[in-house]
Parts: sequence; C-alpha cells; structure tokens
Amino acid sequence: MPGALNENHGREIGRLAVVVGTCGYSSALVSKVAQLGVAHELFSWVRHVEGRRYLNPFELVECIKIFQEEGITHVINAGAVDSRLLLTHRPWLEFFDIPKTMKITRPRQFYLEYDAGLRGAGITAMSAGDFFDSYRPIVGAMGRIQLHPSDEAILPDLKQQTMHYCSGESMFARIAQAVVFENGHCLAVETSGTDKLLRSLQAKAKAQGARRIVVKLLPDGFPPKLDSPTIGPHTILEAKRANIDVIAFDAMHGQIIDRDETTSQADAYNIALVGI
Repeated sequence: MPGALNENHGREIGRLAVVVGTCGYSSALVSKVAQLGVAHELFSWVRHVEGRRYLNPFELVECIKIFQEEGITHVINAGAVDSRLLLTHRPWLEFFDIPKTMKITRPRQFYLEYDAGLRGAGITAMSAGDFFDSYRPIVGAMGRIQLHPSDEAILPDLKQQTMHYCSGESMFARIAQAVVFENGHCLAVETSGTDKLLRSLQAKAKAQGARRIVVKLLPDGFPPKLDSPTIGPHTILEAKRANIDVIAFDAMHGQIIDRDETTSQADAYNIALVGI
C-alpha cells in the first residue's frame, strides 16, 4: 500500500482503537488509518460524535476496560484531550456536567496514568509514523530551504530552552510543546496548541533583520505516543503569517501530516523545516 511504512504492522495488529481528540488534523489521520485495512474501531474523548464511542477521560480505568472488552490490542491517538477538561477548576466541572466528586487530573498526570493503564492491559500505543512513512519527520532539512548559519549555531541552545519552558504545566493550558524565539530570545510559549500560538504572533511586529524560530518538541518524561508533537500544512500557513523563518521539529517523536505537502508549502513560503 502506498505510504505504508511497514506492511507487517497490519498482520501484527489484532484490533486497533483510533482515539480522536481535539486536534485539527484528527479527521485526516482517521481517513489515513482506514486505508490500512486492519480491524479498527473509532473512539472519541468528545461526547456525541456520531460513529465514535465516547471515552470519559475522568474514568481511565473504565476506558481501559472498554478496550479490553472490545479486544483492542493497539491504540493510535488522533489528537489530544482538551486540557480544559483536565484542570482543577470547579466551575468547569458544572459547565461540562462532570460530578464534583470526580478526581480531576492535570494534563501530564492524565497522560502518565493513561500510558500506565495501557501498558498494564498489554495494549500497545502507536503513532501515525509507525504506520506511514509520509507522517515521519527526518533529521536535518526536510525541504530546499536551508538553515541560516546563525540559526544553526543557536539551535542546540534553543532546544534546551524549549525543554525548560515545556517542563512545567500551566493551570489554564495544555502541555506546552512549542516555543517561539526571536533572535535567540523567548518570544512566546504554547498554551493551547501550536497553530493558536502562531496566530497570536501575527500582529506582533518583527524587528528588521530579526530571525523567528519555532522549536516544537516532546516534553521530557512524557509518553511519546499519546500526544505526539504534530504539524501539517496549516501549521506552515500560520507560521508564514507569523513571520517565522525556521520550524525546528522533533524528528524522533513528532509526526507530520503529509510530509511532502508540508515540506513543499514550507519551501514556497521560504521557511526552513528542520528535524532535530
């Protein structure tokens, strides 16, 4: 099958759960997984989505039981849980019709517990890159636009800074994965998705001759398959509008929605797309 990374995966999987979250690229990944030809079932962290069985993120033990009852052997997560649901803010419990007695976890704790539950049940978490080569980033320049020497010199330091900024949690945000730097200084940290981060910078003037770099990485200690750093063509469009010169992306844990299309768009906008 064109685009498949390893055709043996189809024979190794007994039954695949595709868990859809709030990511804007969820539908594209669902469609791609459907082409695999493996037995699968659609689930959702969001209520009332037709054709997808609801999973309550506050009842992880029950979620794992549902997987076991359905004979699920592997899970692929197409988008994250809306972190607003995972925060200890009591008015939100009433807004989302969640019992006040229910234990609410912060995002990092949620994913660690989710990962532990899957492992305990012998269920393997996978990412799109495990199935499709077209979703896998590569190390180094992915397109024709090369790094400026000054950018290349500071990238190791920016990577360390990004890990530092993404190591904590904001009470009102999802887990941060991306930081924007201008001339080596932190300009903004992701609070609710990379595309929103970039949109927030569109009206912020860039100094003449300044270089803006986005670094997007999986935070240390975070389960790599449950909310993989993800970019796609729309990310490149938002980056162009935010006057971004470089997107440095996690080549080990990240996934790209259609690498060829995303790379071509980055080339067209003169943005260096680099796997680090």
